[in-house]
Amino acid sequence: MTESLPSQPNTLAIPLLSPAEQLKGPEFVDLNMWLKEQMNALPEMKVKKSPLSDKDSWKATMTPDGQVDSVSSPFFAVEGIDVSSNDKEWHQGAVIQRSEFLPTKSGEKAEISAVIILLNDTKGRTFVTMTQEPLSDAKRTDTKKEIHPVVRSSIQTSVQKLQLISRSAALGKQYDPALTSILTTIANDRKSTVTDILNATNFSKAPTDGNRIASNVAYGSMNVSDALAQKLKTTVPTGRWCTQKELDALVVSGMSNGILNIARSVTEAQQRLET
Repeated sequence: MTESLPSQPNTLAIPLLSPAEQLKGPEFVDLNMWLKEQMNALPEMKVKKSPLSDKDSWKATMTPDGQVDSVSSPFFAVEGIDVSSNDKEWHQGAVIQRSEFLPTKSGEKAEISAVIILLNDTKGRTFVTMTQEPLSDAKRTDTKKEIHPVVRSSIQTSVQKLQLISRSAALGKQYDPALTSILTTIANDRKSTVTDILNATNFSKAPTDGNRIASNVAYGSMNVSDALAQKLKTTVPTGRWCTQKELDALVVSGMSNGILNIARSVTEAQQRLET
């Protein structure tokens, strides 16, 4: 059988908060100005439905009896799995993200897909940037363009890219100049290397969605001085140091991406356990 639910009349009507209402108030004036500036600077991103396999980067593999075994790309694959638990069995799809096996401080190896680091200053603010994600809400600017904006952590990257930057800043700037500049600015301020500052950071691994997505993300945080916070703002002028209340408003308004939301929860748990 495949995963399914019995057909029943819909009686559920949850009181969903209005996203626009969450960013109202005088305390969010500056945040809204920054959001508007960043959204107006984004290029248009049009998204439309398309066949999953495109015979180029996404390729389908077939079974001998003509079933689709998987559809894969260099970074993701969509596969089928059979699940059995107690007296129930079902078939479902699973998204598998490419991962790397990284050593842990205990000497074991952990499978990691991506790394998220929250940068926090002495005032408790977190450095964030705006980017685009195709499946985020298609919010529009005054130009009425489809842009799919989200606010995310200023350090959000794949393990492969992080390894590249740690080996060579020159190569890193070819693939992600903003991220490379952030990491090298921190390393230079601490008279260290990118590899050393990453090795000095405590990370916790957490799944994104263990039900349908195999994606293990490592979350950590770095505290920076006021002087370094200003350097980072100069390095990435489009970024913003957000207060925790501003981040709360971004979360409940749907403007932040899910990985940033998980990162806040994981790193706050780390801090509570350390006290």
